[in-house]
Amino acid sequence: MEELKRDDFNFSYDYFGHMIQYMGKNIGGAGVMKPYGRKVPSNLKFNREQAEITVRDILNGSIHPYMKKAIEKIQEEDKKVLTVFFKTEILRKFALLLIKNDFKVYTSKNKKAHEKTTYLLFEKDNKIGYCQDNYFGGLDFSTCHKPNSKIGTGYRLNSEGVGNPTVKHALNAFSIMANWSHDSIKDIVKYRDWNDYLKTNTVLKYVEVKVIK
Repeated sequence: MEELKRDDFNFSYDYFGHMIQYMGKNIGGAGVMKPYGRKVPSNLKFNREQAEITVRDILNGSIHPYMKKAIEKIQEEDKKVLTVFFKTEILRKFALLLIKNDFKVYTSKNKKAHEKTTYLLFEKDNKIGYCQDNYFGGLDFSTCHKPNSKIGTGYRLNSEGVGNPTVKHALNAFSIMANWSHDSIKDIVKYRDWNDYLKTNTVLKYVEVKVIK
């Protein structure tokens, strides 16, 4: 098993238990059946603490066998080669995560051999979002809409680079506008689908990012 990093782990919790995620994928957790749990603050606090302890134990080498097996499987999947070269590892891994979750992923065709891309467009259910490398690390996410002299081509969604991007960040990029915006929604025209995007944006040539079998 390869070296484990804290930034690759996350967790969720509620009144009934917790779940640990590695590289955006669930690897296991603990809890009780809802009929037997109680919605009291002490349970919420307890399950958060248990999740934090579990992540700390994993990083210290004390891993449940089923979690270890799940992590090894994810790491093996992560070694798959993509048809595009990326400038950063975080962008490459995010592209792979999106493909695994049934997104279509695109970038502009490189002008030179082995030129490395710094951004992605992604599509699912005819909705389109955008992300790119942040200069200081992590990824920046933006919505996508048809060019407009008032509001450009999309809204930036994060004030600083996202260090652990997930599918949720991609889904948020499908929003009509950012929650900080005071623009009129009637000024925003979203793309109907990816073909509509290609008809509007003709300067660059786009290629789909795929996993090499």
